[in-house]
Amino acid sequence: NALPADAVLTFYRQGDFVDLCRGPHLSNTADVGHAFRLLETAGAYWKGDRNRAMLQRIYGTAWRNEQELEAWEKQRAEAMLRGHRRLGREMDLFHFQEEAPGAVFWHPNGWTLFQTLLAYLRKRQRTESYVEVNTPDIMDLSLWKASGHWDKFGE
Repeated sequence: NALPADAVLTFYRQGDFVDLCRGPHLSNTADVGHAFRLLETAGAYWKGDRNRAMLQRIYGTAWRNEQELEAWEKQRAEAMLRGHRRLGREMDLFHFQEEAPGAVFWHPNGWTLFQTLLAYLRKRQRTESYVEVNTPDIMDLSLWKASGHWDKFGE
């Protein structure tokens, strides 16, 4: 219902399975070879509606060859070591609450670091003639839906 009248839709058929997605799909899953990894699975409700049946999401990645896959896995592992969630937890900088997805709860050292970075950025922005603005944290549901945040954080 939310699609514009001139939207282009693509369907892909894999045997009896028909998928409405951007694609593309492989003509045969044997074409993937061995350079792939399944990453995770997750449940999701169609359009975020808990009254609908739960769908199963399967996340994976595929590469042209094992070397590219291994390089990506190495880069991903290194990024995880430097990830903000991990560092924030280990350095006691901040935490997140399940009840408030996307909201940061700052701890004293984290807040000091944040304020120091903010002061530096504001100084740099002033020298470059940038103008700072601020938007509200609480907004009408329609804005969350329009931005796509509701689909991701609606639960």
